[in-house]
Amino acid sequence: LIIKKCLMQQSIQFVRHVVLNKHFKRDTVISYCANAIVLGTSFLLMIMINHDAGVKSYGEIALVSSLSSLIATFISPKSIDAVTRFYIREKISQQRENAKLIMVIAFGIDMIASGILLGIFFGLSETIAIIFFEASELSLIVLTYGYISVSLLMRSSISGYLQSHELFGTINFFQIVDAGLKLVFVGISLYSFENNTTQAIVDSYALAAVTTTVLMAVIFFYYFKKEFSLVSLKYNAALIKEYLLFNGKTFFATSIASINNNIDTIMLGYFTNTTVVGIYQSLKNLLMPISFVSSPYAMLTTAQLTRFYSNQDKINFMGTLAKVTKVIVLFNVIIIAIMLLGLEYLLNVVGIDEVLRFEYVMLAIIVTIKQSIWWNPIVINFYNPLFIGVLAIVYGMFFQMTVWFLYFVVSSFQMIHIIIPNLIATISVSFLAYRCLQRLVQSDMS
Repeated sequence: LIIKKCLMQQSIQFVRHVVLNKHFKRDTVISYCANAIVLGTSFLLMIMINHDAGVKSYGEIALVSSLSSLIATFISPKSIDAVTRFYIREKISQQRENAKLIMVIAFGIDMIASGILLGIFFGLSETIAIIFFEASELSLIVLTYGYISVSLLMRSSISGYLQSHELFGTINFFQIVDAGLKLVFVGISLYSFENNTTQAIVDSYALAAVTTTVLMAVIFFYYFKKEFSLVSLKYNAALIKEYLLFNGKTFFATSIASINNNIDTIMLGYFTNTTVVGIYQSLKNLLMPISFVSSPYAMLTTAQLTRFYSNQDKINFMGTLAKVTKVIVLFNVIIIAIMLLGLEYLLNVVGIDEVLRFEYVMLAIIVTIKQSIWWNPIVINFYNPLFIGVLAIVYGMFFQMTVWFLYFVVSSFQMIHIIIPNLIATISVSFLAYRCLQRLVQSDMS
C-alpha cells in the first residue's frame, strides 16, 4: 500500500510537471508572438512619425511620454503586484470572500489614484510645456498624454486579476489591441486627414489607450461577476490593514523609483533639444528586440515564483531564474551582433541620417544588463518592497552625479554624456539586485 501511494504521488507530480511545462511553453510562445506584433507596430509608428512628421515631432512625443510616465509612476499604487500576491494567497487558502475583498480594494484605490493623477495633469500641463518645450501652447499635448497615463493606471488591478488567473492570452490580446489601434489611428491621422502635427499623433495615442482600457474593464467585470456573483463581500479589518500596509510599501518604493523613470530622456531634453531626443529615442527603439526577449517572462513566471517562494522551494525558484536569465542573455548577444552589422541601414530606414555605432553599443550593454535582472521586481517584493526605493536612490545618485560632472566638464553636452551616466548607474543597481537575491535565498528560503 505504501509503495502504491508513493507511485501514485510520483505519477501525479510527473503529470503536473509535464502539464505545467506544456502550458508554460504554450504561454511563452503566445507571449512572444504578441510581443512581436507590439514590437512591429512600435517600429512602424517610429518610421511613420519620423518620415511624415519629423524627428523633432518624434522627440516631442518621446519627451512628453517620459514626463507623463514619471508623474504617473509617482502616483500609481502599483496594484498589479499587490493583487497578484494577495489574491493568489487567498485563493490557495480557499478564502473566496477575502479574494473578492482584495479586488474591490485594489480597484477602488486605482480609481482614487486616477482622479488625483488627472488633476495633477490639469494643474501642471502648462508649466511642463514652458520648462521643457519653451512653448505654453504645447500644454494641450501634455494634458492629452495625461489621459493616456490615467487609462494605463486604471488597468493595474485588472491586469493583476488576469495575471493571478494566468489568463496570459487575454493579457496579450489587449496588448495587441492597444498597439493595433494606435497604429490604425495614427495612420488615419497622417494619411487620411493629412494631419502630421504632434497634437494629432498624441490624440491618436490617447484614443487607442482609452478604448483598450474600456474593453479591458468590460472583460474584467464579466470574469469578476462570473466568479464572485454568489460570494458575499465581507469586511475583514486584518486583511485590509495587511493589504494597505503592503501596498503602502510598494507605493512608497515606486514613488521613489519614479524619480528615475525615463530620466535619461528627460535630462537629454532639458540639456539639448527635441531633435536630439528624437534621435536618441529612435536609437533606443532599435534595441527593443532585446527587451522583446525577456518581456514575457516576468508576467509568465510571477505566479509560479510566488508559489515556489511560499512553499520554500529553493531549487525550483533559483532554477527558474537561472534558466530564463541564460536564455535572455544569449539571445541578447546574438541580436546585438546582428543589428550592429546592419546599423547604418536600420538607421536610414527609421529616418536617422547619422551612424552612431559607439552610442548603439553602449546602449546595448545597458539594456542587456537591465534585462539580465528581469526578475528584480518580483524578488524585491519577496525580500522587502521598500528596497526598490533604495535601488532607485542608488541609481539616481550615480546617474545625477555623473551627468552634472560631465555637464560642467565638457564644452558641448551631447547624447553620449547621458549614456555614460546611465551605464554607471545601471551597473551599480544590478550589483545590488544580485546581492538582494542572494540574501533572499540564504535567509527566507534556507
